[in-house]
Amino acid sequence: MTMSKLKFTGNWFFDAGVLGFVNLMEEVYGWGLDEIERRIRDEPINVYYGYFPFGYLFYHSRVRTIEKEIADIENKLKKSKKKSKSGKVESDKKSSEFKNTIKQYSDEISEKEKTLKCELETFRKDADNKVPGIIEKIEKNKEEIATVKTIQENGEEMQCLKNEINSLIQGFKLKLPKDIRNFFIFNSKETKSNLYNSFIYLYFLLKEDYERLYNFVSSIGTKKDNLTYEKYPDSTINPFLYSPREFSNIGYTKPPEATLIKEQLHIEQPLFLLLLPFGYSFQFIGRENIMFYTNSLEGSYAVYKKLALYKEKRGQKADIFKITWSAIIDALTEKKADFSLENMYLIEFAGIENLKLKDVEYISIPRLQASILLDDTIRDELNIYIRYGNKNSEKTWLLEEFIKGKPLYPIILNYINSVLNQGEDVFSIRRSSLYSLIVESKILEFKAKHSTNNLFSSEYFDNYKALVGEIKNEARSSLFYAGFINQISADENVRRNMGRELLEALRAKNKIIFLNILLKNINESSNIGAIESFMDWIFNRIIVNNISWEMYALLLIANLISNSK
Repeated sequence: MTMSKLKFTGNWFFDAGVLGFVNLMEEVYGWGLDEIERRIRDEPINVYYGYFPFGYLFYHSRVRTIEKEIADIENKLKKSKKKSKSGKVESDKKSSEFKNTIKQYSDEISEKEKTLKCELETFRKDADNKVPGIIEKIEKNKEEIATVKTIQENGEEMQCLKNEINSLIQGFKLKLPKDIRNFFIFNSKETKSNLYNSFIYLYFLLKEDYERLYNFVSSIGTKKDNLTYEKYPDSTINPFLYSPREFSNIGYTKPPEATLIKEQLHIEQPLFLLLLPFGYSFQFIGRENIMFYTNSLEGSYAVYKKLALYKEKRGQKADIFKITWSAIIDALTEKKADFSLENMYLIEFAGIENLKLKDVEYISIPRLQASILLDDTIRDELNIYIRYGNKNSEKTWLLEEFIKGKPLYPIILNYINSVLNQGEDVFSIRRSSLYSLIVESKILEFKAKHSTNNLFSSEYFDNYKALVGEIKNEARSSLFYAGFINQISADENVRRNMGRELLEALRAKNKIIFLNILLKNINESSNIGAIESFMDWIFNRIIVNNISWEMYALLLIANLISNSK
């Protein structure tokens, strides 16, 4: 059996399944992407029809069971701490009892975590030793396995096979995933607590061997099951699919057969290997389920890992956007050769109720913003937090605002106003302020220049390389020329008073008053009035510029009030 390495198909739905498969295998077996690809290359049958179904069953039995126990204890711990903060724990005796309770809960959590770790290690070791042999035996005895009513009818060999399979997961009890229902495996008492039956069911399902699957289900079930949902996947297997029974107005026919889907999309892996672990491509952050998708498995996998790291560090209460984009930018920096932002999407939804999705969103970055952010220098300059208002005000992430398509000028304007009112120094972020204003000014000029062009202009197809170059060149020259304004006076108070006057005119959007104040002070100064290049810069960037003069005017104020000489 030959199969190519894992790769994305270009269809986000099935690519999410590929990513989910990788994430599940890593969580259960500890294999990274490289190790998974190596094993698929060396032993694809064992991975797809052995390791995966066993890993899936282990996760939905032992992992989820222990994680639920840990979550229950953590809730008790939170309630106890909340009770303590409310002042209900008063006497020394109660205080001592409270401390003992907290310690007890903490110890219980640690013990459960150790149990899970121990069970994972045992399962991984046993799976490596037993899975290849189990798959070899099943491959040789498919017909007998599919039609047997009692394992004893097929002798000692089949009984040994059953015992070997059942020994892999101790305490097996299958839990129903949130996004799946109606499948035989999750609704039959013959499979829920029977590892052998559950595994054989998944084996034939992954093989898409519906004849043997039907025979097997008929032999162990107490009632007939036509496997309709297994043959025609709908919202039963994935909430992103529709159900003709529940939404009859969406399609005129029932969903396509599983084998037809695989054939039409040229999917080399087993179809249900992508459908079953689909949910593992998402992470729950804040109150949303988030998936990062790009045209590269390696890129999406890298961001998933970063998301998990940020989520662990910052907790569930952290800002979803900041966690998500911090992970994306970090992964982009490390793997920028493998994927690009304009081919990136975020798929998110709030939850699943009765197999129906809540608040689904598909988010992308416009090509122009994506192209700008691909430049290391510009991205690094925008990747900064600034605060305006009092010291308790929340910081604003410039990069986040730019990704959202919000203007940066008002943020820098408010920040400069805050600096002037509170006596702070702007020099620490002057360069980032500069880049923010230059980026915005050049985008405005670019849009004005190309407002009559077709959507797919030459700039679109060259990833706006010329615009990126203009931004960087303008930043270099403006940082130099605008810096001359700082020499207007050695007295910081004089410069700040002038800055307040200029800012007031700028906030009123009155260019004439702004220029009158600026030129009057320049003429009265013996330091910079004779600098011809500086005056040329003011003429070209502010006086004759009716598109983005405010950005350059604010840039000038930022340099004026800076302590940099």
